Amino acid sequence: MAERWTEVITGDLRDVTVPENVIPCLTVEHRFHATVDDLLVFVEVVSLDGPAGAGGSCLTRDRYTPYEARRHHGSSLPYMGSILLDTELEAGGREAWGGFFAQVILHEIGHALGFGALWHDSGFLQDSGGTDPHFNGPLAIGAFDAAGGRDYTAGAKVPVSADEGHWRFGGELMSPYGGFALSAVTVQSLADLGYVVDVSRADPFRLQDSAKPVAGPGPDLHDDILHGPIEVADEDGHVVRVTHR
Repeated sequence: MAERWTEVITGDLRDVTVPENVIPCLTVEHRFHATVDDLLVFVEVVSLDGPAGAGGSCLTRDRYTPYEARRHHGSSLPYMGSILLDTELEAGGREAWGGFFAQVILHEIGHALGFGALWHDSGFLQDSGGTDPHFNGPLAIGAFDAAGGRDYTAGAKVPVSADEGHWRFGGELMSPYGGFALSAVTVQSLADLGYVVDVSRADPFRLQDSAKPVAGPGPDLHDDILHGPIEVADEDGHVVRVTHR
């Protein structure tokens, strides 16, 4: 399933050598020492009171601003993330959940890559805590317009859900309402954050009913971003500052 994300994210990120430290990505204490190429995601199966899964970034490269990220080919982007899968989802397995099992994992990998998890720190999330949260990355806005949102008038673009970690429209992988399409809107939002992407590999997608939320048949994924410290480290893996989500 990670291969689907590597189809749309094509640029290489600089390696990070991690000293033997306790990492903040897991619910149990774990020491880790290695060189991380691009992104390492830890997966745990735990009991979650709410969503079927959860995910987020926990360690990022230094120099985090959108413009520096773009200049340095994502030098600020995550190199470690975490995914939690609910025990009920895991117990159901592929037979019971069918395509939704893969959907949840793909969705949570998106959060581990920084979708939603790094929006506050990036400066792209606007009207946080207000009535019209939105992601104002120019590439994502262009993709939103191309998907049928050019005449969207219900608020600013790109509309973000009340939990400030998802899109405010259905039918899309990174919506909390259930959807399968990894759209150009999501791919270009990652490009806004600093990833090098191939938007031609995005799934076909058109906004439904003027970008109103449309619930899909899959599990509810509201409020599934992991909250806690996000450690920012230099190229040698030494933490230089801590932010929070």
